[in-house]
Amino acid sequence: MKIFKQNIMEVDITKNQANYPLVILPEEILDHINGNYNNEDLWEANGVNLPSSIDCAYSKGLVLFDKISINTELIKRTKLDFYSLNHDSNDHHLETFDFFIGDFKIPNKPKFKNETNLVKEKFSWKYGFQVLGIFAIIMLISTIFWLTIGTPIIAGIVYILKNSTSFIINPVLVSIMINFLTAFLFFNYHSRYWKLETTFTTTFLESKSERNEKIEKYKNEVNEFFLKANIALKAKKDYIKEEIELNKIALEEKILKTKLNNKSLNLIPLNNTKRGKSELFFLKYLYNQFGKNIKIDLGFEMSKSFSPDFVLFDDYLGIYVDIEIDEPYTLESGEAIHHERTRDSSRNQFFLNYSWIVIRFSERQIIESPLMCVDFIQDTLYAVRKKNSIVESKINSEPCWTYEEAILMKERNERNSYIKRNS
Repeated sequence: MKIFKQNIMEVDITKNQANYPLVILPEEILDHINGNYNNEDLWEANGVNLPSSIDCAYSKGLVLFDKISINTELIKRTKLDFYSLNHDSNDHHLETFDFFIGDFKIPNKPKFKNETNLVKEKFSWKYGFQVLGIFAIIMLISTIFWLTIGTPIIAGIVYILKNSTSFIINPVLVSIMINFLTAFLFFNYHSRYWKLETTFTTTFLESKSERNEKIEKYKNEVNEFFLKANIALKAKKDYIKEEIELNKIALEEKILKTKLNNKSLNLIPLNNTKRGKSELFFLKYLYNQFGKNIKIDLGFEMSKSFSPDFVLFDDYLGIYVDIEIDEPYTLESGEAIHHERTRDSSRNQFFLNYSWIVIRFSERQIIESPLMCVDFIQDTLYAVRKKNSIVESKINSEPCWTYEEAILMKERNERNSYIKRNS
């Protein structure tokens, strides 16, 4: 007969266990209990996305402290862009648009150049020859067209008109008139540009020394705004850090819920499910404690071979729990089960891959202490919420059996003994 530990039992649910009850946690919940959240996770959960520092200015009055995605319509200038300005730099955007560094509007860059477009009437021989060349090609193509295709068409039209009018119409003459009309319209459109020529002139508004003085002053002003913006950013970060610290538990729970929601299994009902007496016995206690959150006869479309004995859903954190009852052997055939040679470890890993908690009890514990087992499940969920790694219970601890131990338990008829003793 096995010796069981009495009194209060402490189970470290974050470590591997060799005794029943077994609690196996997925990586996401282990990280939650161990507090493995970085600042970026907490800030994102708080709806804040701040840069490490401010080194750019944007147009269109961008508010830095809001969570935004910068689109291509925004005009950006980096610190390097400002530092590279000199006495003859020309930046139309900085001179005319409003730019913001953080929440601070910076002054416009001084304008040093005056650019004008001067349009003069001057015959352009280059353009004229281009027009004549294009016109010659058009006339050649047009002449070939009218002599081969156009004239016969007009001749047909003329023949029809002769029968209805007394005027004499020559098809060739009509073709020539159309050609000349085309030439007139072409020249009339393009001749307006023959005498136009555009020239660009640039003049400096001030002397070089004056421009140097103004641009250095402007760069110093911009640098002051960068300093102010980064001081404001630090103050904003400090305030948010305090806010996050006050709401850290809620934010960490929010992160955990998001991670768990990203991994879900579609549960489907199973027909003709075999279940033992101990499962029906324990179902009454589970239902009394968890109500409609406890389910049986459910499986997974992707892997029907791994169906949980009981499915518990904790709606507070959105956690699924696979609750298993392990027997040392079957009553029908006496086959040893749930030992180190079975697929239990693969089964456990299947549920862990989808962020389920796995809790395994020995059948003896279920039969002898059903209420304590239910309390242990509830305490485990509570420990996850409170980020505690230790769960206390008065359940008698039973070592996980080996294949050989299961055979010996069958020889001693242990299942019948403790089932009859508690029936």
